Amino acid sequence: MLTYVAYLLTSQHFFFETCKMLALGTKVYGSQKVIHGGFSGTTQHDLVERADGFAEVFPEHKYQVFETLQQRGHLTAMTGDADCGIAVEGASEVAQAAADIIFLAPGLSTIVLAIKIARQIFDRVKAYIQDRIALCLHLEVYLVMSIIIINETVRVELIVFIALFADLATVAEAYDSVHSEERPVEWQLLKNPIISVVLGTLLALGTWVIRGTLYLPNGGVIQKFGSVQEILFLDVSLTGNWLIFVTRGGKTRPFFQLIAVTLGVDAIPTIFYLFGWLSGKSIQTNPVDMARQWEDS
Repeated sequence: MLTYVAYLLTSQHFFFETCKMLALGTKVYGSQKVIHGGFSGTTQHDLVERADGFAEVFPEHKYQVFETLQQRGHLTAMTGDADCGIAVEGASEVAQAAADIIFLAPGLSTIVLAIKIARQIFDRVKAYIQDRIALCLHLEVYLVMSIIIINETVRVELIVFIALFADLATVAEAYDSVHSEERPVEWQLLKNPIISVVLGTLLALGTWVIRGTLYLPNGGVIQKFGSVQEILFLDVSLTGNWLIFVTRGGKTRPFFQLIAVTLGVDAIPTIFYLFGWLSGKSIQTNPVDMARQWEDS
């Protein structure tokens, strides 16, 4: 369900049979009833909103119909200038230049496909932005707090690897399934950054919890051979990659490609952690400690 209504506006005479063939409804009115019918205010808006189409209209009448629908809070799209300008297949170069979407195939089915793809693109862009902001805040908030509180930071080469692994996992989002909303969507300038900030802050606090357990008498979540740097490296890498499954939403199941690539990318820092390749030591890490690190992350 895409939850959209198609209006057919034409300068020709009444076209009841055409509307029936296109399953658009038969509530078709002439422009005279709307423009010169003595209606105004709410009555006129209700008439336009409930109609299936208008015949014998001039260009200025079309704009008046769309302006009325916009005042009622509806997103509008038409050939020309509206919330979304559409140029149909075979339209003139002038119409294509003024349009936001150009149909390359004839028929009304292209409208449905365009709406579906546009909403999927919007959902994917929103998930990507939330993921990127949260990942940046995760590392930045933790690093700033660790420098201020305990005068400790993460080595530069580890930060480079963290960024590289996060980018590799993000590439797999292009092969993931995307949900198409039933109603028109709008960019929520305040809500999306707030969600990203909350996610990034929670990830930073989680990393701080793991770092704080290292001060416990039993060592907390710590490897028997290695360094604190490797523990933080693996934690940030794993949580950053798994964040994709949070920001993508839960309305569709993730594709196998996304799961496989994410697990494959997670295996790389895990191997580095297990064999101590980034700490300069040749001693292997206890696999039990590695499993605990995965569980806590």
